[in-house]
Amino acid sequence: MESLVSDRITGIAITPEIDAGLRQGSHLTVTVDGKTYEYRFPHAAEAMDEAARCAGTLPQTWTNAPKPIPGVPGWVIFEDMIVTNKCSVRRNGPQLNTTLTLAGDGQLIIVAGWPEWARWSEVIKVKLDLDDKPADELTGGVFQNVVLFPLKDAPDMPARLRAAKTLTWHLPWGDFKGEIDGLAAAETALRACAATNAKR
Repeated sequence: MESLVSDRITGIAITPEIDAGLRQGSHLTVTVDGKTYEYRFPHAAEAMDEAARCAGTLPQTWTNAPKPIPGVPGWVIFEDMIVTNKCSVRRNGPQLNTTLTLAGDGQLIIVAGWPEWARWSEVIKVKLDLDDKPADELTGGVFQNVVLFPLKDAPDMPARLRAAKTLTWHLPWGDFKGEIDGLAAAETALRACAATNAKR
C-alpha cells in the first residue's frame, strides 16, 4: 500500500478491507522498508467508531452492503452508515470513487476517494473540471484516503454537477477523472434515504 511517513510516523489509509480486519482481528504485522513491526490492538473497533463520530461522515464505512439504485447505472446507495446513521451514494471508477452525502443542513457534500491514497488531514484548494470545462476552485478537507468538499459555499455547483457526465479533480498529488452521469437521480435517491432515516 501507499503510505505517508513523517517524523517516524507511518500512516496508511484504513480501507474497508483493513477496517474489517482491525474489527475482527487482534494482531497486525507491518513491514516498512524491510523492517517488520508487530502490533496488538484491543478495542480497535471502538476507537475507529469514535474517530468516525468525531470526523463526521466517512463514505467507506457502512453497516449494510450497498444497493444498486434502480434506473441509475453505476451508482449504489448506502442506507445506514455505521455510527452516523446517514445515507450516501457512490459511483466507483478506475481512477477514483465519487460519493455524495448530505450535511446536517441538507447541503450536498461531494467526496473523492481511492483506497491507495494515504494523506494526513489538511485543508486544500482544488480545481474541478466538469465535462473537461474548468469549474470553480473549492476549499475542502483531506482525511486519510478521501477528499471532502461541502458545496454550501458554491451555490451554483450542485446544478452544474447534475448536468455533467464527468468530473476531474486536480489534487496536489495528481489529476483524477470520475464518471458522474446520473448524479441527479442518485441525489434524489440520497435525499429520499435521508428523509426515511430521519423518521426513525
